[in-house]
Amino acid sequence: MRKLSKKWLLLAVAVLIVGGFLFWLSNKGDDDSTTKPGTSVNLEPPTKEEKDQVQKYKEQLADRGSSTSNTSQPSTASGKKSVTPFISSWGQNQSNDVEVRGYVEGIYEDGGTCTAALTKDGQQVSQSRTSVANAQNTSCGLITVPRSKLSPSVWSITLSYSSGSYEGSSKTVTLEVK
Repeated sequence: MRKLSKKWLLLAVAVLIVGGFLFWLSNKGDDDSTTKPGTSVNLEPPTKEEKDQVQKYKEQLADRGSSTSNTSQPSTASGKKSVTPFISSWGQNQSNDVEVRGYVEGIYEDGGTCTAALTKDGQQVSQSRTSVANAQNTSCGLITVPRSKLSPSVWSITLSYSSGSYEGSSKTVTLEVK
């Protein structure tokens, strides 16, 4: 009987050692910084100083990338820097209105004007929207041109951008309006 209890005791100790090792191994990479004294996460809205720092950083990024971005182009006749907006999508929605989405890469500013111009046989229909800066570019968002202003045909679409500092037009795309 004594041999049997020694075996069970050794088996229990071995299970505890292996279990402890597995527990240690499974928690070895965890780093829960919320439990460390003196650390916290600021959930308050950004201060004016923090917003200014972010804006300066965005401007530095734009300046750094100016050798490859469209802001390195010469100034236009109006003295504004030349940019090239990009049409990211276009088509007709369920109501058959024409929708155009786009952005201007390399600049980050609110308040510019994005204009989608649809042309066909000398006729032009346009719709504008105010741009919004985001973390990646200046967004034109969704510009909707009512179907009632367009006849069924193939239309050319151009997206233009204008602000106090920049202006330019995109490459032209086409859409068969139904």
